[in-house]
Amino acid sequence: MISYIAVQPQSDVIETEFKGNSDESAKRQIEMQAKELTLEAPDVSANEENATVVVMPKDESTKLELQYTDAKGQLKIIIATKNGETWTLNKDVTGITIDSQTGQVTISYVAVQPESEIVATEVKGNSDISLASKVMMPRKEITPQSPSLNIDNKKGIVIIKSNNGSTELKIKYTNQQGRIITISANKINQLWRLNQRIKGIKIDPLTGEVIISELAVLKESIISVKAIKGNSDESKEARIKMPIKPIRKEQPDCDLKANNLINNKNDNCIDDIIEFKNKKLKLNSNKQLPETGEIDNSRNTILFSIITLGLAFIQKSRKKESKS
Repeated sequence: MISYIAVQPQSDVIETEFKGNSDESAKRQIEMQAKELTLEAPDVSANEENATVVVMPKDESTKLELQYTDAKGQLKIIIATKNGETWTLNKDVTGITIDSQTGQVTISYVAVQPESEIVATEVKGNSDISLASKVMMPRKEITPQSPSLNIDNKKGIVIIKSNNGSTELKIKYTNQQGRIITISANKINQLWRLNQRIKGIKIDPLTGEVIISELAVLKESIISVKAIKGNSDESKEARIKMPIKPIRKEQPDCDLKANNLINNKNDNCIDDIIEFKNKKLKLNSNKQLPETGEIDNSRNTILFSIITLGLAFIQKSRKKESKS
């Protein structure tokens, strides 16, 4: 055996042989193949957000070998080979895919044991195996429970609370203009914050509790919320209807007109009106008729009559109500 180490690449190697004192045999000639240079280790990277590992071979590479521990704890090997210009895997494994044009291999958390090591090497033609690249498979967080949604009918607000250590809330709602809006609340360095400021929506930075008022959301429209924990999948959607804020009832207006007096059965208002009328009567009691010196009581008499009729009507109404 003659190794490439001893012979100049692509030079001829000539072979002849003898048997005892025989003449030299015919020559056999062969060219020493060139030994491909050993490639550098393939590029590997872990994506914490998606819980995946990506392995990218060099442009000159023709073979990529990956070693990993599967979800059951068994050591596995999968090989990617370049034939012509097309890359393929030697077997189908759920959670492992390859780009047929570039040879990039993507390994999902589904195929590999969490936080176990993935080792990648590559070759070019007949080159020696490259140095190994190693990377750890990120752990995929467990999907959290749906957020808790509650209504405060007195205040007309919706209260959102996260569960199971969630780190993100995705909130979808319809604004006052009828447009669908999506915002997110994120926990960063133990503090919660909204990704945008919106009038009528606020968050507690310590607990992550989100309060939504009618200023931000179309009344009786649906608010939907999903929770995420780290790189977990989204939780099931929680939904709630935006309540209508109750209208605050105003105190009845104590009008001085006789019609309002008759229709208004508020005792306090009646007392105030009578007191006010009496004061007004007293103020006008000194008014004299021109050139006579007599006091004009006609206006006072009319006002007093109106008040008397009003009170009589109210008393009569109350008697009917008590009998019924």
